[in-house]
Amino acid sequence: MDRIDGKKLKRYFNALPNFRTVDNGEKNYIYKYYNSDTKVKFSFQYYDELKSGNHNGKFTGLVFEVRCDKPHFYAIEAVAYVERACRELKMTIVPDEHSLFNETNSSCGDELYQEVRVMGNFKKESRSYSFDELYEIWRMLSEKFIESSKKNKKELYTISEKVSNDIWKYQREKYVIADILGDDYVVPNIFLMKRKDKNILYRTVTWKDCRAQIIPNCDYILLVQTRKKMFGGEEKKVSMIKYGELIKHMNRFLEDYNCKSEKTKILTTEMVEYGIYTFDLLEGEGLSNWKRVGIEEVVSVK
Repeated sequence: MDRIDGKKLKRYFNALPNFRTVDNGEKNYIYKYYNSDTKVKFSFQYYDELKSGNHNGKFTGLVFEVRCDKPHFYAIEAVAYVERACRELKMTIVPDEHSLFNETNSSCGDELYQEVRVMGNFKKESRSYSFDELYEIWRMLSEKFIESSKKNKKELYTISEKVSNDIWKYQREKYVIADILGDDYVVPNIFLMKRKDKNILYRTVTWKDCRAQIIPNCDYILLVQTRKKMFGGEEKKVSMIKYGELIKHMNRFLEDYNCKSEKTKILTTEMVEYGIYTFDLLEGEGLSNWKRVGIEEVVSVK
């Protein structure tokens, strides 16, 4: 297919949210995507000067990259932009022979190249790919990565595909909820915690001093309890309590909150004064045996 105009491409990506343009030298540009809410990263790289041999007129100059050693929602979010860019810029895709996962690469630069790479001879004709087809390619590469890691006895942090997608849905909706509720409410991030002696990840949110806030579906609550000392000053206690244990004691003060995320609850501003005494009496587990794990360090599995 014909090469795409570089100036048109820059205007296109600069108009999209969460993209920034990086000059990679020699009129080559990387359009990097980063969503601070979901932690999803991927990129499109544009090569203005072609340096490979036989292109057969098929290379547009654009390469798409997203890592396959990430949760499934990385691909869902990224592939939507690929499908959109192909549709709006009238591009088709030539699968690259290098897009197959290489088990011998222990460093795992395991990225999925959905557009044509600069190097290599292309054995397949370009065509349009649906969202489902592109996602399926990523999913197969992800499975190969997991199989290879297990074979090489490489430790992986894993969560289920369903749990990772639930986190993703909530994180995407978080600021919408915050805008609706206003400044009097806390809408917390979901993060992952694990015990240092076990490789099990738990969805966790922070709840500080019984503030009015959203409690999304999770496994643990990180409690921050500030207590007044008898002779002045304050004492802060931080601990982990199971979601079910918290609900057992606090549910009479909570209401269900209707949003896309399942089992979301809310402590309203009106109920704070009624719940604060019970909140202060909650007893959790100390943090000495706990470690935080970034969602970007995790692979999701079925």
